[in-house]
Amino acid sequence: MRGIHINPQLGLLEALEAAQLLDRRLTVTTNNLANVDTPGYKEDRLSFQEVLMKKIGPKGKRAFKETVPYLNKEQGILEHTQNPLHFAIVGEGFFKVQTPNGIAYTRAGNFTIDTQRRLVTPEGYPVLVNGTPLVVDPGMARGGLITMEDYRLQVSPDGVLSIDGTELGRFDVVTFQDL
Repeated sequence: MRGIHINPQLGLLEALEAAQLLDRRLTVTTNNLANVDTPGYKEDRLSFQEVLMKKIGPKGKRAFKETVPYLNKEQGILEHTQNPLHFAIVGEGFFKVQTPNGIAYTRAGNFTIDTQRRLVTPEGYPVLVNGTPLVVDPGMARGGLITMEDYRLQVSPDGVLSIDGTELGRFDVVTFQDL
């Protein structure tokens, strides 16, 4: 009479793998909830599929297999904020910004003006226009005292920025083929 040998470690490994995948899903969900009010943020997504893996013998072994996470390239919801320094890219593309570690890219267009009168991200990274940080000096266009009303930047459909018809440059908008 032959005994049936069951390896208890196999069940534990499958349970551990499933727990790790569920933990990753929870992490992604937590990040999505934390960024629900972040301008330009689009939800992260993970895709899991249950795969039946064949095993020698008449019985199959169920296992969870994670597919590759992907970047959500769908157009996000555009929100009109009434802030003259908020911009959005309709369609593909990323704003180019200068960080201490080099060039970075963002779809969030909730910009501000820093003390050096540069157009910057909320983190203080200068937004690049024609390859350089954009310095906004409404005094050049209007003269006199500068108020928030003076920072009414206009942008054309092709990304050219201006104040009262004075052209300041074109947003550096970058697209990537492999995303």
